[in-house]
Amino acid sequence: HTGLITSKSTSGGGWKYATTKWRGGEDKYKMTKNGDVWTLTIPNIYEYYGCPESEDILKMAFVFNDGPSGTKEGKTADGSDIFVDLVEAGLNIKFEKPESNILVDKDSKTTFKISASEECKISLFINNEEIKSVDGTELTHEYTFTEAGNYKCVAKAQKETFESTDSLLICVATAPENQARPAGLQDGITYYEDDATKVTLSLYYKDNNNKIAQNVFVIGDFNDWAYTTEYQMKKDGETGYFWLDITDLEPGKEYVFQYAVKRPNGAMVQISDAYTHKTVDPNDHYISEDIYPNQLVYPAAADGPCAVIQTARKPYEWSDATINFKRPDKNNLVIYELWVYDFSPLRSFDAITKRLDYLVNLGVNAIEFMPICEFEGNVSWGYNPTHYFALDKAYGTPESFKALVDECRKRGIAVIVDMVFNHATGWAPFNKMFGGYDNLIDNPYFNTKAPHDGNVFEDFNHEFDGTLNHFTRVLNYWLEEYKIDGYRMDLSHGFCGPNCNEQKRIMYHYFNEGVKAVDPNAYFILEHWDGNRSDYANNGMMCWENTSHAYYELAMGWYNGSNSSALYNANKDNYVSYAESHDEERCQYKAMQYGNGAIKTDK
Repeated sequence: HTGLITSKSTSGGGWKYATTKWRGGEDKYKMTKNGDVWTLTIPNIYEYYGCPESEDILKMAFVFNDGPSGTKEGKTADGSDIFVDLVEAGLNIKFEKPESNILVDKDSKTTFKISASEECKISLFINNEEIKSVDGTELTHEYTFTEAGNYKCVAKAQKETFESTDSLLICVATAPENQARPAGLQDGITYYEDDATKVTLSLYYKDNNNKIAQNVFVIGDFNDWAYTTEYQMKKDGETGYFWLDITDLEPGKEYVFQYAVKRPNGAMVQISDAYTHKTVDPNDHYISEDIYPNQLVYPAAADGPCAVIQTARKPYEWSDATINFKRPDKNNLVIYELWVYDFSPLRSFDAITKRLDYLVNLGVNAIEFMPICEFEGNVSWGYNPTHYFALDKAYGTPESFKALVDECRKRGIAVIVDMVFNHATGWAPFNKMFGGYDNLIDNPYFNTKAPHDGNVFEDFNHEFDGTLNHFTRVLNYWLEEYKIDGYRMDLSHGFCGPNCNEQKRIMYHYFNEGVKAVDPNAYFILEHWDGNRSDYANNGMMCWENTSHAYYELAMGWYNGSNSSALYNANKDNYVSYAESHDEERCQYKAMQYGNGAIKTDK
C-alpha cells in the first residue's frame, strides 16, 4: 500500500496518489521475492503514482501487506506508516537531531546533528545568530537554552553559489501562568455564538494524588504543530484545569489539534480532546471517499487520535417527519439490532437508508444501532470506544447519519443507539493522558480494578465527577444533535466507582440528568444483570431480558412447556426480551444445525 507526500499535501503525513484499495492485490503493487528480500522497481515515480510533475514529491509512503486474503502488515516499530524522504539531486541539508519541532526545559542541553548531501560549509543559526560552522558533510553541536521562549533553528549549507536550508522550532518552557478558569467554560471545546473566530479549550489534569500536570501546550494546524509560548495553556492551580483561548480562526474551517501534556513525572503525552465532535486518526486513509469524502489528512506530528475544531458549523435541516415524530410505545417495540458494517455490502449509513423499506416490511418499528461512536480501528462491533461525542467515520458523515434518522422517522421507525459507558481503550483521551493501563492507580477517571463481572478494557470510575459529568453530556448531546429516540446502555451494571455501592445513584443521575432533562419520553434500555433490575423497570427505564433459549427451541422444533413459560415472561412491560442479540447465536443457524427432523434437513 503506497502513496506520496507532495507539496500539495496538507501535512507531513498527508498521503496522495495512494493505492486505491487496501489489500487490493493489484499486479502494479506486487513485490518480487529474491532470496529473503522482497523488491519493487519504480522506473519513474511521477508516472507510477500518476502524480503531475508540477508537484514536488517530498516523501514516498508505504504500508506493506501480504495480499487480499492475508493478515500480515508491515509498518514502523511504533506502528506508524513508513515514510522515505526524497530530495532533488544536488546540495541538500537536513536536521537529523532534533528530528522535528520540540519542547525543552530551561537550562537543559539539546544536541543538534546536521547532515549535508555533499562537502560544503554547514552553519547552525539560532534566532538569526550563527552558533557554529564547519566544513564537511556533518555538524554536531550541544547547546544549552538558558532563557524561556521560542527559538527558530536554521541549518544552512553553502557551496560556491549554491545554498540549501532546513529549519525547526524549539520552545523553551517555563511554568504556566496561574490564572483561574473563567466562569461558564465547558470541559473540552467551548464555542461562541457571537464570535466564530474564537474557541476556548479546557483540559482537566489532577491525579489521585492531587498532582497537577507540569505543563500543557496546544499543537495543531493553527500553529503548524509547533510548541510555542503563545499556545501554552494557563493553569488554574486550585481546580487542576488548564485553559486557553484560540483566536483568529476562519469560520467554518476545520482545524486538527492535540494537547501536549507534561505529566507530574515529566513524561510527555499527546492526546486528543475527549469532547471533540470529530477525530482524525492514522487509520482514516483506509476509509473510502465514497463513505467519508474530503477527509482531513493525519498530521505527521500527531500521536494517536486528534481532535477537530470547527466554528460556524451549518445546522442540519430536519424534516417535518422528525420534528413531529411520535415514537412507538416503549412496550410495543419491534427492535432490529443492526451492525452498520454487515447490514449491507456497502457498509455505510447511506446504504442502510436505501434498505429501510426492507425493515419496514419485516414489521420493524425501531432500529438499535450497535455502537457508532468513534472506536479503535475501522472494523469493530464498536464496544472498544475512544470518543463518545464523535461519530465513527468508517460508517459515514454526521450528515449521512442525520439523513438516515430522518428517513427512519418518515417510515415510523425509532432510532436507538447502543452506548458503552462501562469501559474505554488505550486511545481514549482520559486513559492515554494518565499513562493508560500501566498507571490506572493515579487515574481518577478509571478504577484500578473492576468491581463487577464482565468487564473488558479499562473500567470507568463513575463516582468521579469528571466521569459522571462527561457521560451526562454525552447522553444530552446525542438526543439534541442527532434527534435519536433513546439508548441501549451496554453492561450498565458496571456503572460503579471503586465498589458498586453508589450504582443506583449513578444510574438515576444518568436517567434523570442525561436523558429526561432533554427528552422525558426517550427510551433508556439497560443491559443490567443484577438485583436492581425491577426497581429500574418500575421507574421509567427498561431492562434487557434474554429469552433467546426459548426462541432457539421454538425455531428448532423442540417446543415444550418451559418454552411457553419463557415466552410468556418475555411479554413483561418495561423489559426488552430478545430472540437474538450480538451476544447470542442466530436462531436460523441453530435451526439448520440442530433442528427437529425436516427443520434441519429441508433446505
